[in-house]
Amino acid sequence: MKIKLINMVLVLSALSGFAQTPESELSDSLVGNKQEVLNKYIPIVNGGLKYSAYQIPVDVFVSKINDFKAKMNTQIDSERKNQSLKDLKRKDVDLYINEIVKAYRSRYGTDSLSYETYLD
Repeated sequence: MKIKLINMVLVLSALSGFAQTPESELSDSLVGNKQEVLNKYIPIVNGGLKYSAYQIPVDVFVSKINDFKAKMNTQIDSERKNQSLKDLKRKDVDLYINEIVKAYRSRYGTDSLSYETYLD
């Protein structure tokens, strides 16, 4: 009986050691509010660009992306975290920007009717 109890305690303690807390420092996305902030500059829906974003002229789009990046860098700099974590957060934002720009480049100026026809 004692051996079973000891084994059960060891198993439960091992499982609790692997559990992640909601306030853990590292996750897949180091900067959780990227989409909300970007939505103030460029229209976003469900994590992707809205169709109207593909109609934004290139120079305006680049300006808005630069404003978004500056805002995110200011937010990251204001945090009381170590420098290496701040650098990782900046890289996270840069990767997010690259994905947004890639999506914009692939569909910039597309006709909504022909795009709908293509998807159907």
